[in-house]
Amino acid sequence: MANSYIVEVEQCETGELVYSFKVDDLDKSDIIPCKGRVQPKSCYSLLFTLIETRWADTVLLAVTPDSTNGLAAETSQVSYIIMLVLFALIVMGFFFIWKRRKRTKIDPNMIPLGTYHFDKHNTELLIEHQRIDLTSKEADLLLLLYNAVNTTVEREVILNMVWGDEGDYVGRTLDVFISKLRKKLEFDSKVKIVNIRGVGYKLVLDV
Repeated sequence: MANSYIVEVEQCETGELVYSFKVDDLDKSDIIPCKGRVQPKSCYSLLFTLIETRWADTVLLAVTPDSTNGLAAETSQVSYIIMLVLFALIVMGFFFIWKRRKRTKIDPNMIPLGTYHFDKHNTELLIEHQRIDLTSKEADLLLLLYNAVNTTVEREVILNMVWGDEGDYVGRTLDVFISKLRKKLEFDSKVKIVNIRGVGYKLVLDV
């Protein structure tokens, strides 16, 4: 720090030096310069000269009502702009999150099955971070049962809708595919394919 400093007080309009004083040895000084000297209310400029052994700097501090009000107004304006930009960024962030979630919800290829998601386009089941592949027949069978969820679909209807006129299935083909689907759906006990003896099958979802 400086070892001493000089303070000069000037009248703003005329530049007249009203008074000045010098303070030495700042650490030890307990003197309050010009205490009790009363000046009329006006605009004054304070000129500080800091003195050290090797250098001296001069700092001019102008204290006026107009400059104070201007600084406050400028600070308020900057704060308002910053708040406006932050608000705009927050709104944009929420908008993109909402748009992404909305796009996921309305994806026609993604069908919720309990804790699973059935991706009929890619013929696979998704659960947590696991992907379970389905054959085209398994996917067609699951989609048929899902479209009639909690309702029995007759065996003949299933065979005609899934296998059509291929004619390469035998009596137990449907049962084998049902067994494979049950195996792939075993991670969620609320998703079941129930055998209605002598009639057909139905997909049951416990909500």
